[in-house]
Amino acid sequence: MFLDVLSMVVHCAADHDDAYKGALAATCLNLLGSAEWGEVLGNRTNSGYRLESILEFSLKRLASSEAALEVLNGLVAFARTKECSYSDRDAIKDAISPFLRHIPRRALDAIYVPGEEAHYHQMSPVIGRPYSDRKETALSVVPVDVLIDWCNTSPSDRYVFAARSCKLFDTRSRASEEHANIDSVDDSELVISEAALAVLANAPDKKTVIECYLMRFTPSGWSGSLAEILKKRIPLLDALNLGNAEELKPLLATARASLERRIAAEELREDEEERERTGSFE
Repeated sequence: MFLDVLSMVVHCAADHDDAYKGALAATCLNLLGSAEWGEVLGNRTNSGYRLESILEFSLKRLASSEAALEVLNGLVAFARTKECSYSDRDAIKDAISPFLRHIPRRALDAIYVPGEEAHYHQMSPVIGRPYSDRKETALSVVPVDVLIDWCNTSPSDRYVFAARSCKLFDTRSRASEEHANIDSVDDSELVISEAALAVLANAPDKKTVIECYLMRFTPSGWSGSLAEILKKRIPLLDALNLGNAEELKPLLATARASLERRIAAEELREDEEERERTGSFE
């Protein structure tokens, strides 16, 4: 109810002047800064959408304010608690996006915690699952130049985080469009995103980056033949060979061989399942 009322007030602010909108933005941030997130989100399906719209309105006007940072830190802290449900995490992923658009460096600093275990237990709950095929994490909205500059502060660990979490796929026809929904696009239309290519080009450990991408090539859910889906993704490996770089050729050859083995195993599994289905009707 709290988010419903607040989002309605924000929606109606279009009829008011800039002074009113600025004061309303400050009020929104102050209210959210003291929010009990478990109660505010309440496992409601529209919480993320409403919270994102409120924060987008507020951060356009007061992105660098202390109140904005207090809301950001509060959301991140709540996402890492046991009280935060899976639906709450979906809402928080939506809510983090305006921060990553308007104050990306500060948001990345608030989200990031070094260490392998930290990635899964402290960062994924905030930005979303990193290995979820086309379902990008909240980092998909971070400008590429900002992401690379942020990674260069500590290249050895931040580029690995970026490889696991950056926008991985675009489409041939919509690669230049922001926030494009690519869920319904055929796999043959997928291309490697500008962000993913930039991360690979600048990362000191390109082997680990390619391994991260390869893990993300496999869908988390699919219909039809997984082997056929993966076959359509093999050409994407060619895009990772930046300028036909010699250092990448053995890495990509190994990645291709790994993907081809996975395809062969899936074809065997699918054939076996088909024989079992056919046999059951005889």
